[in-house]
Amino acid sequence: MRKYVVFSSNQVQAYEFMAPLAAICWQSRTEFKPVCLLTQTREHWDVPTGRVVVDMLDRLGVQKHYVGMISEPYRTSVQAQASRQHAALLKCFQPEDYIMTMDVDALPINGAWFSSVDWSKPCHMRNASAWQYRWYTTFGFGATVAAWREFMGYEAAGEIAPVLQKNLDMDLTPERDTMAEWFWDEFLWCSRIKASRFYPDACHFIERRTERDRIDRGNWPQTLRSLDGYIDAHVLRPAHQSENWSRIKHLLELLIPNLMEDVCRYHARYRLAAS
Repeated sequence: MRKYVVFSSNQVQAYEFMAPLAAICWQSRTEFKPVCLLTQTREHWDVPTGRVVVDMLDRLGVQKHYVGMISEPYRTSVQAQASRQHAALLKCFQPEDYIMTMDVDALPINGAWFSSVDWSKPCHMRNASAWQYRWYTTFGFGATVAAWREFMGYEAAGEIAPVLQKNLDMDLTPERDTMAEWFWDEFLWCSRIKASRFYPDACHFIERRTERDRIDRGNWPQTLRSLDGYIDAHVLRPAHQSENWSRIKHLLELLIPNLMEDVCRYHARYRLAAS
Protein backbone atom coordinates (compact mmCIF):
# COMPACT_ATOMS: atom_id res chain seq x y z
CA MET A 1 0.00 0.00 0.00
CA ARG A 2 1.42 3.36 -1.03
CA LYS A 3 0.35 6.09 1.36
CA TYR A 4 -0.19 9.65 0.18
CA VAL A 5 -1.14 12.90 1.87
CA VAL A 6 -2.96 15.36 -0.37
CA PHE A 7 -3.11 19.10 0.22
CA SER A 8 -3.98 21.95 -2.11
CA SER A 9 -3.56 25.65 -2.74
CA ASN A 10 -4.78 28.51 -4.82
CA GLN A 11 -2.57 31.55 -5.47
CA VAL A 12 -3.32 33.34 -2.22
CA GLN A 13 0.09 33.98 -0.70
CA ALA A 14 -0.91 32.78 2.77
CA TYR A 15 -1.51 29.32 1.30
CA GLU A 16 0.77 28.93 -1.72
CA PHE A 17 3.89 29.77 0.29
CA MET A 18 3.12 26.87 2.63
CA ALA A 19 2.90 24.16 -0.05
CA PRO A 20 6.64 23.34 -0.25
CA LEU A 21 7.01 23.64 3.53
CA ALA A 22 4.16 21.21 4.10
CA ALA A 23 5.69 18.86 1.54
CA ILE A 24 9.15 18.88 3.08
CA CYS A 25 7.72 18.18 6.56
CA TRP A 26 5.56 15.30 5.36
CA GLN A 27 8.55 13.85 3.53
CA SER A 28 10.80 14.16 6.57
CA ARG A 29 8.47 13.32 9.45
CA THR A 30 6.09 10.65 8.09
CA GLU A 31 5.69 7.69 5.78
CA PHE A 32 3.18 9.62 3.62
CA LYS A 33 4.24 10.91 0.23
CA PRO A 34 2.98 14.46 -0.35
CA VAL A 35 0.78 15.29 -3.33
CA CYS A 36 0.04 18.95 -4.04
CA LEU A 37 -3.00 20.08 -6.01
CA LEU A 38 -2.76 23.55 -7.55
CA THR A 39 -5.84 25.39 -8.79
CA GLN A 40 -6.42 26.25 -12.43
CA THR A 41 -3.58 25.53 -14.91
CA ARG A 42 0.20 25.60 -15.22
CA GLU A 43 -0.08 28.92 -17.06
CA HIS A 44 -1.87 30.55 -14.11
CA TRP A 45 1.13 29.73 -11.91
CA ASP A 46 3.58 31.30 -14.33
CA VAL A 47 3.85 34.47 -12.22
CA PRO A 48 6.71 35.51 -9.88
CA THR A 49 5.54 33.87 -6.63
CA GLY A 50 3.94 30.95 -8.45
CA ARG A 51 7.19 30.14 -10.21
CA VAL A 52 9.06 30.08 -6.90
CA VAL A 53 6.48 27.72 -5.35
CA VAL A 54 6.37 25.35 -8.33
CA ASP A 55 10.16 25.33 -8.63
CA MET A 56 10.55 24.40 -4.96
CA LEU A 57 7.97 21.62 -5.26
CA ASP A 58 9.90 20.29 -8.26
CA ARG A 59 13.21 20.48 -6.38
CA LEU A 60 11.65 18.39 -3.60
CA GLY A 61 10.35 15.84 -6.11
CA VAL A 62 6.76 16.41 -5.02
CA GLN A 63 3.98 14.98 -7.14
CA LYS A 64 1.75 17.86 -8.21
CA HIS A 65 -1.38 18.18 -10.31
CA TYR A 66 -3.24 21.17 -11.69
CA VAL A 67 -6.96 21.06 -10.97
CA GLY A 68 -7.97 22.63 -14.28
CA MET A 69 -10.49 25.30 -15.10
CA ILE A 70 -13.72 25.65 -13.13
CA SER A 71 -16.35 28.14 -14.29
CA GLU A 72 -17.43 31.14 -12.23
CA PRO A 73 -18.78 31.94 -9.68
CA TYR A 74 -16.94 29.28 -7.69
CA ARG A 75 -13.91 30.84 -6.05
CA THR A 76 -10.49 29.25 -6.30
CA SER A 77 -10.46 28.84 -2.51
CA VAL A 78 -13.44 26.49 -2.79
CA GLN A 79 -11.88 24.73 -5.75
CA ALA A 80 -8.69 24.15 -3.76
CA GLN A 81 -10.54 22.81 -0.73
CA ALA A 82 -12.78 20.43 -2.65
CA SER A 83 -10.14 19.24 -5.11
CA ARG A 84 -8.67 17.10 -2.33
CA GLN A 85 -11.78 14.91 -2.22
CA HIS A 86 -11.36 14.34 -5.96
CA ALA A 87 -7.67 13.40 -5.97
CA ALA A 88 -8.44 9.68 -5.94
CA LEU A 89 -10.01 9.85 -9.39
CA LEU A 90 -6.61 10.51 -10.98
CA LYS A 91 -5.37 7.54 -12.95
CA CYS A 92 -1.91 7.70 -11.39
CA PHE A 93 -3.35 6.21 -8.19
CA GLN A 94 -4.07 2.51 -7.87
CA PRO A 95 -7.14 1.12 -6.04
CA GLU A 96 -4.99 -0.26 -3.23
CA ASP A 97 -3.24 3.09 -2.64
CA TYR A 98 -4.23 5.23 0.34
CA ILE A 99 -4.99 8.96 0.29
CA MET A 100 -5.27 11.17 3.36
CA THR A 101 -6.43 14.78 3.04
CA MET A 102 -4.83 17.64 4.95
CA ASP A 103 -4.65 21.43 4.94
CA VAL A 104 -1.68 23.04 3.23
CA ASP A 105 -1.00 25.18 6.31
CA ALA A 106 -0.81 22.18 8.64
CA LEU A 107 2.54 20.59 9.48
CA PRO A 108 2.95 17.08 10.91
CA ILE A 109 4.88 16.71 14.14
CA ASN A 110 4.21 13.16 15.35
CA GLY A 111 4.38 11.21 12.12
CA ALA A 112 3.69 7.89 13.83
CA TRP A 113 0.28 9.14 15.02
CA PHE A 114 -1.00 9.47 11.46
CA SER A 115 -0.05 5.85 10.78
CA SER A 116 -1.48 4.47 14.04
CA VAL A 117 -4.81 3.36 12.63
CA ASP A 118 -6.60 0.07 12.04
CA TRP A 119 -5.33 -0.73 8.57
CA SER A 120 -7.80 -3.61 8.25
CA LYS A 121 -10.46 -0.91 7.74
CA PRO A 122 -10.43 1.12 4.50
CA CYS A 123 -11.50 4.49 6.01
CA HIS A 124 -10.10 6.51 8.92
CA MET A 125 -11.60 9.58 10.58
CA ARG A 126 -8.73 11.19 12.47
CA ASN A 127 -10.07 13.69 15.01
CA ALA A 128 -13.48 12.06 14.69
CA SER A 129 -15.16 14.10 17.42
CA ALA A 130 -14.17 17.53 16.04
CA TRP A 131 -17.77 18.28 15.00
CA GLN A 132 -19.44 16.17 17.70
CA TYR A 133 -19.86 13.31 15.22
CA ARG A 134 -22.42 15.29 13.19
CA TRP A 135 -19.94 15.35 10.33
CA TYR A 136 -16.20 14.83 10.04
CA THR A 137 -13.27 17.05 9.31
CA THR A 138 -11.28 16.84 6.09
CA PHE A 139 -8.21 17.42 8.27
CA GLY A 140 -6.72 13.90 8.40
CA PHE A 141 -9.46 11.83 6.80
CA GLY A 142 -8.01 8.96 4.82
CA ALA A 143 -9.26 6.06 2.73
CA THR A 144 -8.07 3.62 0.13
CA VAL A 145 -8.40 4.88 -3.42
CA ALA A 146 -10.92 2.12 -4.11
CA ALA A 147 -13.07 3.33 -1.21
CA TRP A 148 -12.76 7.00 -2.27
CA ARG A 149 -13.88 6.14 -5.80
CA GLU A 150 -16.80 4.06 -4.59
CA PHE A 151 -18.33 6.39 -1.99
CA MET A 152 -17.62 9.56 -4.01
CA GLY A 153 -19.17 7.97 -7.09
CA TYR A 154 -16.44 8.61 -9.62
CA GLU A 155 -14.15 6.44 -11.72
CA ALA A 156 -10.49 6.81 -12.59
CA ALA A 157 -9.96 9.70 -15.00
CA GLY A 158 -7.27 12.03 -16.27
CA GLU A 159 -8.61 15.32 -14.93
CA ILE A 160 -10.19 16.60 -11.74
CA ALA A 161 -11.99 19.66 -13.14
CA PRO A 162 -14.90 18.00 -15.01
CA VAL A 163 -16.01 15.92 -12.02
CA LEU A 164 -15.44 18.75 -9.55
CA GLN A 165 -17.43 21.13 -11.76
CA LYS A 166 -20.33 18.66 -11.90
CA ASN A 167 -20.37 18.26 -8.12
CA LEU A 168 -20.16 22.02 -7.55
CA ASP A 169 -23.12 22.61 -9.84
CA MET A 170 -25.14 19.77 -8.34
CA ASP A 171 -24.39 20.09 -4.62
CA LEU A 172 -23.25 23.68 -3.99
CA THR A 173 -24.87 25.64 -6.86
CA PRO A 174 -24.08 29.23 -7.91
CA GLU A 175 -26.60 30.53 -5.33
CA ARG A 176 -24.42 29.35 -2.44
CA ASP A 177 -23.74 31.48 0.62
CA THR A 178 -20.33 32.02 2.21
CA MET A 179 -20.83 29.55 5.08
CA ALA A 180 -22.06 26.77 2.80
CA GLU A 181 -19.11 27.45 0.53
CA TRP A 182 -16.55 27.27 3.33
CA PHE A 183 -17.72 23.89 4.63
CA TRP A 184 -18.84 22.41 1.33
CA ASP A 185 -15.89 20.07 0.88
CA GLU A 186 -16.67 18.43 4.23
CA PHE A 187 -20.41 18.28 3.59
CA LEU A 188 -19.72 16.67 0.20
CA TRP A 189 -17.59 13.73 1.24
CA CYS A 190 -19.31 13.24 4.63
CA SER A 191 -22.77 12.99 3.07
CA ARG A 192 -21.50 10.49 0.54
CA ILE A 193 -19.58 8.25 2.90
CA LYS A 194 -22.51 8.21 5.33
CA ALA A 195 -24.74 6.95 2.51
CA SER A 196 -22.23 4.28 1.54
CA ARG A 197 -21.64 0.71 2.68
CA PHE A 198 -18.47 1.82 4.47
CA TYR A 199 -20.22 3.79 7.21
CA PRO A 200 -19.85 3.13 10.05
CA ASP A 201 -18.49 -0.42 10.28
CA ALA A 202 -15.63 -0.03 7.79
CA CYS A 203 -14.47 3.23 9.38
CA HIS A 204 -11.99 3.69 12.19
CA PHE A 205 -12.87 6.69 14.37
CA ILE A 206 -9.82 8.21 16.08
CA GLU A 207 -10.34 10.86 18.73
CA ARG A 208 -7.88 13.49 19.85
CA ARG A 209 -7.73 16.63 21.98
CA THR A 210 -6.57 19.38 19.66
CA GLU A 211 -6.56 21.94 22.45
CA ARG A 212 -3.72 19.91 23.95
CA ASP A 213 -1.95 18.16 21.08
CA ARG A 214 -1.96 20.84 18.36
CA ILE A 215 0.15 23.96 18.07
CA ASP A 216 -2.53 26.26 16.78
CA ARG A 217 -2.35 29.73 15.29
CA GLY A 218 -5.26 30.75 17.51
CA ASN A 219 -3.20 30.07 20.64
CA TRP A 220 0.44 29.98 19.55
CA PRO A 221 2.76 29.30 22.51
CA GLN A 222 4.89 32.18 23.72
CA THR A 223 7.86 29.84 23.98
CA LEU A 224 8.36 26.54 22.18
CA ARG A 225 11.22 24.45 23.51
CA SER A 226 9.98 20.97 22.71
CA LEU A 227 7.55 19.23 20.37
CA ASP A 228 6.78 16.43 22.84
CA GLY A 229 3.07 15.72 23.08
CA TYR A 230 2.13 17.52 19.86
CA ILE A 231 0.65 15.83 16.80
CA ASP A 232 0.60 18.73 14.33
CA ALA A 233 0.74 22.48 13.93
CA HIS A 234 -1.81 24.75 12.23
CA VAL A 235 0.47 27.63 11.45
CA LEU A 236 0.24 31.39 11.65
CA ARG A 237 -0.76 33.14 8.42
CA PRO A 238 0.72 34.56 6.31
CA ALA A 239 3.76 32.58 7.36
CA HIS A 240 6.22 34.30 5.04
CA GLN A 241 5.74 37.77 6.50
CA SER A 242 8.17 39.02 9.12
CA GLU A 243 5.73 39.16 12.04
CA ASN A 244 5.02 35.44 11.71
CA TRP A 245 8.12 34.02 10.05
CA SER A 246 10.34 34.15 13.14
CA ARG A 247 7.92 31.89 15.02
CA ILE A 248 7.32 29.57 12.05
CA LYS A 249 11.06 29.36 11.46
CA HIS A 250 11.62 28.32 15.08
CA LEU A 251 9.02 25.57 14.72
CA LEU A 252 10.71 24.35 11.54
CA GLU A 253 14.09 24.37 13.27
CA LEU A 254 12.65 21.87 15.74
CA LEU A 255 10.90 19.84 13.02
CA ILE A 256 13.50 19.66 10.25
CA PRO A 257 16.79 21.06 11.60
CA ASN A 258 18.91 19.53 8.84
CA LEU A 259 16.86 21.15 6.08
CA MET A 260 16.79 24.73 7.28
CA GLU A 261 19.30 25.99 4.73
CA ASP A 262 16.94 25.03 1.90
CA VAL A 263 13.94 26.39 3.83
CA CYS A 264 15.54 29.77 4.46
CA ARG A 265 16.70 30.03 0.86
CA TYR A 266 13.15 29.30 -0.31
CA HIS A 267 11.72 31.90 2.07
CA ALA A 268 14.15 34.53 0.77
CA ARG A 269 13.30 33.74 -2.84
CA TYR A 270 9.57 33.90 -2.13
CA ARG A 271 9.81 37.21 -0.26
CA LEU A 272 11.75 38.70 -3.18
CA ALA A 273 9.15 37.47 -5.69
CA ALA A 274 6.30 38.81 -3.54
CA SER A 275 7.83 42.26 -3.15
